[in-house]
Amino acid sequence: MISLVPSGIPTSSSKVVSKNNSVFNLGAPFQKVTISSKEIFDYPATQRILENLKKYSMVPADFKAPEVVSTMDSVHAIAFDSATAVAPNNHPVGFGKNILHLTTQPGTSVKQCPGSDNMLCCHYHIINLVSNCPYDCSYCYLQTYLTQPMMTFYVNEEDIFDQVRKICERPPVSLLRIGTGEISDSLALDPLTGFSEKLAEVMTNYENVRLELKTKSKNVDHLLNLKRKDHVIFSWSINPPEIVNKEEHGTSRFEERIAAAAKVAAAGFVVGFHLDPVIYFENWKDCYERAIDYVLKNVPNEKIQWISIGGLRYLPQLKPITVRRHPDTSIYFEESVPGSDGKMRYPRFLRTEMFQFINDQIKSKAPQIYTYLCMETKPVWEKALARLPDRTF
Repeated sequence: MISLVPSGIPTSSSKVVSKNNSVFNLGAPFQKVTISSKEIFDYPATQRILENLKKYSMVPADFKAPEVVSTMDSVHAIAFDSATAVAPNNHPVGFGKNILHLTTQPGTSVKQCPGSDNMLCCHYHIINLVSNCPYDCSYCYLQTYLTQPMMTFYVNEEDIFDQVRKICERPPVSLLRIGTGEISDSLALDPLTGFSEKLAEVMTNYENVRLELKTKSKNVDHLLNLKRKDHVIFSWSINPPEIVNKEEHGTSRFEERIAAAAKVAAAGFVVGFHLDPVIYFENWKDCYERAIDYVLKNVPNEKIQWISIGGLRYLPQLKPITVRRHPDTSIYFEESVPGSDGKMRYPRFLRTEMFQFINDQIKSKAPQIYTYLCMETKPVWEKALARLPDRTF
């Protein structure tokens, strides 16, 4: 049995100060650290991570060494123990956020984003170096997706980087956009792993490639001096503070994210924003308008590469999980209908109205910024944005 303290996931931004006085939001310390076999100790990434866990006080004070536990044994133990845990740990993915597991990932780690059936796709490519997320957004799809719920770092980074090189060496059809934010937050725990700096270094020699680091954190200080700033795009998932404060547990606050974006823009990088998921609630227009105004007033508009817009979407089984883990959530009360991909969405007329309003707000203030919809149908694209996607962004 794995015993956890009752506090569970933090509901506000957790601060950890490094030796150079930069402040990171790394979430709560792990209550347990495991490795899948003794061979895991042989990987340089393992040694780097273990050193950083102590440096940033992300392990219990009496921590000496990780426990050797097979991946499947960890999965089974978490499934059993989460059944009797208190919210928000009363689900394997919530429970697993407290346990760091170091292992290797065999097979393909770099792939094209699977998108969603009958939805227009931006042909994004993804790299999975981390699985699960220390943050705990109530709408997070990982609650219905992950089969290995531990907070997992894949330490065979050189194998994964070799896959990245092979993708980058293919004859370019168009600009290749690769990101690390599919099944985790790109930067939430990056000060521990150091993965992003190494990945950016791997991609420096390929002119047709851009690395996107997508986050809800403010953890950028350790990356401001990357060698090639034209190859990396920092992007933030954002929502109005009214949603961030109630539904995006443990994340950096809205103003902190925008301050981080302004910081990397000042350092010479371009940035992106993802208004995703757009959520319907009382006074949503005023709140989204204020959020967009704040972004455009505080981040140099010429540094904003794109702003994407995507609606709330989820598999039907997510709603009871979220309500059980976060009883105060209110995001599922508006009418939703099943789409052709099996995910619940707001009715088309409402999605179109919301996307059109948000796009108009952006374009009226900064018409040069590229906007696009994420995982949406052709009719909604045509109605809300009056065009279809291209691959030039």
